[in-house]
Amino acid sequence: CFSCEAAGDVFGFVSKFKNISFIEAVREVAKLTNQTIEEEHFHTDSNAEMYSILKSAVEFYKYNLKNVNKKALSYANKRGLNDKIIEEFSLGFAPEDSSVLRHLTENGFSDKAIVESGIAITSKGKMYDLLQGRLIFPILDYYGKPIGLSGRLIEVKDGPKYVNFSDTKIFNKGRVLYNFFKASSESKSKKIVYVVEGFMDVIALYKAGIKNVVAIMGTSLTTEQWSVLSSLNATIVLALDNDEPGQNAMYSIVQNKPMNVNLRVLKKFSEGKDFDEVLHKHSKEKVLEILNNTQPYIKFYYDFSKDKYNLDDLQSRDEFGKSMQKFYKTHNLSENEIQFLLAQLKKDANIQLGFIKNPHTSRATENEKSPKIKFEDATLSLLSWAVKYPTNRSAITEIVENMYKIFKTEAEKELACIIERYYRGDKSFSLETLKQEVDNSKYDENKKSEMYHLLKLIKDKNSVASEETGIESFLKQFKFDRLRKERSELNKIIYSKDEKIAEDHKTELLNRINEIEVELEQLQE
Repeated sequence: CFSCEAAGDVFGFVSKFKNISFIEAVREVAKLTNQTIEEEHFHTDSNAEMYSILKSAVEFYKYNLKNVNKKALSYANKRGLNDKIIEEFSLGFAPEDSSVLRHLTENGFSDKAIVESGIAITSKGKMYDLLQGRLIFPILDYYGKPIGLSGRLIEVKDGPKYVNFSDTKIFNKGRVLYNFFKASSESKSKKIVYVVEGFMDVIALYKAGIKNVVAIMGTSLTTEQWSVLSSLNATIVLALDNDEPGQNAMYSIVQNKPMNVNLRVLKKFSEGKDFDEVLHKHSKEKVLEILNNTQPYIKFYYDFSKDKYNLDDLQSRDEFGKSMQKFYKTHNLSENEIQFLLAQLKKDANIQLGFIKNPHTSRATENEKSPKIKFEDATLSLLSWAVKYPTNRSAITEIVENMYKIFKTEAEKELACIIERYYRGDKSFSLETLKQEVDNSKYDENKKSEMYHLLKLIKDKNSVASEETGIESFLKQFKFDRLRKERSELNKIIYSKDEKIAEDHKTELLNRINEIEVELEQLQE
């Protein structure tokens, strides 16, 4: 192509231009040129017999449902599976006499090949139809060929409601999505694909006019299934069952979502457990209304996670914050998603988290701007304000909680202890009160002399601390410097070449650095 400089044959060009697979491109070119292609050529000769067995069995089961077993047809019709739906999805019924096996052997297939295809099981040397007595849902590969089957009981019996094929040479439940072949074209054109939990949900949406829908046949999405969905270049909407298992499954899927996937999640609805139930109890319009009520995956994950914790409990709230931080570190969140998490955590739990791109490094110190504060001797200032404004709890709290980090001399520490006693007892005090405490103490004369000198400095200092609002500025500066010092020391420990630390201890230190980053950011606001 001269305009885009793409090279290759016509099939490669159509594949890239229409964003479809190579096989789909071959079909597209054949259609445009009025050519007929044999679908069997898309499969290897070694598996050709297996595909033929599955195709023959599907035709047998469908004929049996429509023309032989009236009981099964009546059940299907009651479930809303009319002739049109039966044809569209090639639904069938497996007779309880395993007559499908006779049909296959009469058509030249060996017992060994029938068992390997997954249709039959053996017991005491005899073959039985794996899905006998069940409504049959054929599972197609991405090219429209039946590769597996699933069977549903039509009446209450012992055993599981659904039975699926085990893995075979051509079928693996984790690599295929039910109805993907039919849904792919519609999903690409509408730029959206709905992912539901079961076959009946696919059919229910199909009856409501929604054809861009697939089912996962379980409660998780594998790497292969994510890849196939991503190839559609469409928004993926998780719409599993509305019950607790379905919601838990969606939570797990979101938790393991690969990066760069455009994902949304259906909001909970009250009209039924799943779409099949909603369609039977209500209407197509109600189904469409529910489908249009989606939310960003990050909101679903946050709300679901929040409900797991008691945010009134300090420890539980801390665990919630750590879980959100872990989610960030394992997902490539956009700036909007990060801001959403920060805002919700602050609003719901008063939690502040620092979201940094690499949890094993910290921001460069030179990138931080220290608060523009006129800074003097912090320890003296704190003591002075504690004396002058004894009701200012923020200053005294800082002193009490950090006295052995803040104060260096014995005189400062002892005076802080006296202030702490008054603070704990919720008693008022003054400079004169502190002097009397020193007078009546059993300190030696040298220490008393140092404390008297400190009290004199505090008295003089009070003329500087003329406004109570200045306390916060000094506290801010003190915290800022102390945090930077702590971070520096932690980095030295983590990245020291001479000292090896355990991995879990390293993780603790990194978490602390992350907390420090948050506090530093808050101080700069």
